Amino acid sequence: MKTLLCVFAVMGGLWFLYLGYERQLSIAGKADRSLSRLGTAIDGGDHTPLHTKYFIAGAVLLAGGAVGLGVRK
Repeated sequence: MKTLLCVFAVMGGLWFLYLGYERQLSIAGKADRSLSRLGTAIDGGDHTPLHTKYFIAGAVLLAGGAVGLGVRK
């Protein structure tokens, strides 16, 4: 069961990385990045684009699944 969950975590991580990459290249992703930079310049707060959140989630799932599978000990 643990191995199955780890395999799903790796697959989910790869899927999130793919979604983040596709969104980064799309028009919506470029607009999101521009508006987040504008928002940061105006109020100084943190405005993270959605594709960056996808990259973070994908990396966490991929690393967790890889550790669970014993790829890195």
